[in-house]
Amino acid sequence: MNRVQQYRAAKARGNASILARLAAFGFGKLLALMLGLSVAVGLGSVHLIPLAIKAGLSPPLADKLPFAGFAAGALIGLAAAISRAVMDALQIGLAIPLALVAVLGSLLAAISSALWAIAYIDAFLVAAALMAVFAVVAFVLDKLLKAPRHDA
Repeated sequence: MNRVQQYRAAKARGNASILARLAAFGFGKLLALMLGLSVAVGLGSVHLIPLAIKAGLSPPLADKLPFAGFAAGALIGLAAAISRAVMDALQIGLAIPLALVAVLGSLLAAISSALWAIAYIDAFLVAAALMAVFAVVAFVLDKLLKAPRHDA
């Protein structure tokens, strides 16, 4: 019987503890989740420092925001390992921005492709116009140079 099956059996008996939940989740997975969320929230809170100072927080206290963000990320990771509801909320909270970025990326790719197509068409039309002007100028110069000269 693996860890998840042991946890489910203990949960069915009504004596599933937090440590059993964490054991069923897996130590490596827990460590990776806590570390990843800690780094993400810690780096995100770095960008909040100027906003916190503008809101009236003292600069020495605002400089400690990344450490608080790191700790908050670790606690969120631990809570996600313990509670299925927190894990679901975390997954939805991550899935929605990723989906928006994917949609916006596709939209920007379509726009940039259209702009490249317009640029190529524009370059083609400019080249065609220049060739037409060159042809007219060459024709006129050819007629002028081949015209008989009237020397007095």
